[in-house]
Amino acid sequence: MKRIRPTSLTLLAAMLAASLILTLSACGDSGNTPTVTTGAADNGSDSAAETETTVMQYDYPDADYGGYEFRALNFELNGWDIRWNLDVAELTGEALDDAMYERNRKVEDKLNFTLKEVLGDVSTNQTLVRTAVLAGEDAYDITFQRADYIGALITDGLFYNLLEVPVFDFSNPWWEPSVIEESVFFGNILYYSCTDFNLDAIEGTWVIFFNEKIVDNLGLEKPYDLVRNGSWTLDKMTEYIAAAVNLNGDESFGLNPNGSCMYGITSYDATPSCLIYSAGERFVGMDDEGKPYFALETDRFYSVAADIAKLCGEKGYYFDFNNADANGGIKYEGVFKMGRAILLGGEIKSANVFRDMEDDFGLVPYPKYEESQEEYISPLGSTCMLYTIPMTNQDLERTAYISDAFAFETYVNVMPVYYDVTVSQKGLRNENSIEMLDLVCNTRFFDAGVAYGWTTSLFNSLRAKLNGGSGDVASTIASAIPTIEANIAKTMALIGS
Repeated sequence: MKRIRPTSLTLLAAMLAASLILTLSACGDSGNTPTVTTGAADNGSDSAAETETTVMQYDYPDADYGGYEFRALNFELNGWDIRWNLDVAELTGEALDDAMYERNRKVEDKLNFTLKEVLGDVSTNQTLVRTAVLAGEDAYDITFQRADYIGALITDGLFYNLLEVPVFDFSNPWWEPSVIEESVFFGNILYYSCTDFNLDAIEGTWVIFFNEKIVDNLGLEKPYDLVRNGSWTLDKMTEYIAAAVNLNGDESFGLNPNGSCMYGITSYDATPSCLIYSAGERFVGMDDEGKPYFALETDRFYSVAADIAKLCGEKGYYFDFNNADANGGIKYEGVFKMGRAILLGGEIKSANVFRDMEDDFGLVPYPKYEESQEEYISPLGSTCMLYTIPMTNQDLERTAYISDAFAFETYVNVMPVYYDVTVSQKGLRNENSIEMLDLVCNTRFFDAGVAYGWTTSLFNSLRAKLNGGSGDVASTIASAIPTIEANIAKTMALIGS
């Protein structure tokens, strides 16, 4: 299922009309089906047809939660330039902050409760929910957990199966479909979901940024049309990289902040794995019964790995540079911002860093492997924050209604602001990139193998090999398969399937 996302205030009506068709076809009798209000905007036009708009309205339950304090365990903001906060204390005049503030107050007023955001640490707060649940303490209504830390929490029985919680209908477009598609086992087991109520889900999605000035100076076509006609491939991206790489009188491609050498793509060591995903390869697949299995041992994958390794192994082509402490505070984003690389592989959040960049830049998805590949694929980062409900929760219906309302209001009222203001005006700066951002968000991919830890060791081994320019991965995979299959079997046994 593709997610249909409202991308801008001018396109919102058309997008919502399309998403309504999707929603109504799948909602059934869940009790949270949106309604539609159609009317004409008063802009002085005599033609109602020209101004007719369609607006989704949420069908709030007839419920009064008596001022209940709804406790959401989340994370402190950190130095990763990702916006994680769920709440804003007051109106600030900053458009996104104000949209979030108004979303929260609207849902609170509709259902008569207050949101309390409980902040933990990004790397350790899973211990907070573990301690609370094992002690039988109803400390949190919902929690957000890092994807790559969540597996043990699930197999220890700390979270509800969300498909057994009343109210939820995860076919609605305000729940991220890629996470659900990759994480439902046997058609009836789902321990986490994902929603832009926590903006990490969008800010942590991987994309390719490109320097428009360098592209123009080299006489290259801006990649937007290549994406549109399906020809933005790994080979094409490599052509752009090869055209840009130049020592320019420097002795080596080692970083010298005062040097002149030009790099191809700068990033950190996650980019090789992103290229695996964007090529359409999967560590874990799902059989017809909804049972996961190891899926990476294919001839096509070995070809993909060889080409990624070739790119990463060429001097200056791929600059893995994330050790800011050793280089005067400069890392991969700084190299791109200085105009020393034609491309950058990073999360959408990097646009926040480039707000004062001198050169114009654009955004496109990670490339396909070949043109015949059906679609672009945009990986969600392994630190993606996943929505869960602890087993100590005392009122699942209340929790689901509140959570679903927050997800809906984010989808309709916050995301257009995120696109048009935070991203377009302050970061991406052009309508082409807004279009590309919409494509990215509608082609996201989530790796359940990372969430459950089944393939983590292999993931890290392959990433290190490819990052170092070695495509000899067959023996690495062969030696990993028995452990991966045992890991999957163990998880299936622990969750009762």
